[in-house]
Amino acid sequence: MDSLPASFSEELMMIASKRIIFPYRVSLLSGTVGSYAQHYIQKVHNKTFRLRNGIFVDSGFFNLSGERTHSQDLRAKYRDFTALQFQTSNGEVPQIDGNFLKKFALEPGSRSLILQSYRIDNKWIQEFVSWKKLRVVDLKVRCKYEPQKLLQKLLDRKQLLKLYFDFCEDTEIELGCEFLLQEQFQRLFYGRYNQETLKQLTALQKKNKEKLSGKAVVFKENVHLHDKTFEKCERTDDCRLRHIAKKGFVEYFNQNGTLEMSEEEFMKGVTQSLVHFS
Repeated sequence: MDSLPASFSEELMMIASKRIIFPYRVSLLSGTVGSYAQHYIQKVHNKTFRLRNGIFVDSGFFNLSGERTHSQDLRAKYRDFTALQFQTSNGEVPQIDGNFLKKFALEPGSRSLILQSYRIDNKWIQEFVSWKKLRVVDLKVRCKYEPQKLLQKLLDRKQLLKLYFDFCEDTEIELGCEFLLQEQFQRLFYGRYNQETLKQLTALQKKNKEKLSGKAVVFKENVHLHDKTFEKCERTDDCRLRHIAKKGFVEYFNQNGTLEMSEEEFMKGVTQSLVHFS
């Protein structure tokens, strides 16, 4: 691994950045690849533009952990995502600012949409669907009305890699399962847990094992996802606890975890639970 050229290591990290956990794990390796992964994590960033009532408010840069960064070394080649945060406060559908969107289109990186309002119409839906580099949607409102129409159209485009739902009701579960079956799709996030979700996912895997292989669903809370068919793995990471089975593995994340903690103590601080299909 030490003999790998830096250019190859750089290209590897660029590709792997689409699976955010990968660079962190590679950074633990020794040699060229490990050191470059550490370098990459320090350099890679995202940029978010905030629109309120159709008017540009501000923008900011963020590191891989989601923390705002004021680094002066933010080169375009290290831009992972450029996001649009869409907000409304006046109850009206805002006008589309063509000049702003032209400038937004010139930004480097893939596209991410953070939708915090129902106040979009067919023109906005057409605009968002036209983004060929749109890879992530983060829906902060219930999946109904126009936001639901938008996701249905994006489902037809087969381009999303990740989808975040703050809610977890019937529509979110149904649409989430449809996206999981798409070849390019990688990871589905829910801001809360609904027992029906796990039932639907279990049934989906039984019918579509190959299509779900390598994909994951994340719940942003402490959810008991493993049963007696899973075996606990030896812990090597302060913040992560894994249980593995033939059908995949589950992981629990505790940001304040330590290797000295008992499993019971660790689980009390879990804030994110993941099921990964094999």
